[in-house]
Amino acid sequence: MGKKEDNACHRHLFPTAMSGDLSGFDVSGRAYRRCMSALEDDQPRFRTCIVDDSWSGAEKKELVWAYEAGMSISLLASYLGYSAREVVQELSRQIFQIATPTEDRKAPRYGEKWAAHEIQVLIRAFQSGRTPGVTAKELGRDELGVCWQIIQTCRPALGQG
Repeated sequence: MGKKEDNACHRHLFPTAMSGDLSGFDVSGRAYRRCMSALEDDQPRFRTCIVDDSWSGAEKKELVWAYEAGMSISLLASYLGYSAREVVQELSRQIFQIATPTEDRKAPRYGEKWAAHEIQVLIRAFQSGRTPGVTAKELGRDELGVCWQIIQTCRPALGQG
């Protein structure tokens, strides 16, 4: 019926049309609560509507064990067979209770190397309890990048999520 496609953010089952005829498949935004359609998946609208629930309970336990053992994000990704982005997203769910951190490629400092003063601001913001979204706006970054940097720099404890 469907073929599993991996993109950097989500794992979904999308039907793959053999002849280009999509009749019989609902690939409209209607199937995805009017947020995005299967045909628009390569051009996300940066609106959270599909939650990646591909992590099994056993994988989550293994992630917790490996993270608490001190593995880096890249090592966690390699060890668990997920992308680094998927690891950060799952850790963000457990640490910050953020279903899917927003990735905004239009943020002024998106993808740029973190400066020492930005990391100091990030650490102070994290220690004072500021949310990654607020810190992202302050630094001109996206929420996913801030979550990633907090996890990498501060190694926060995992919540009960």
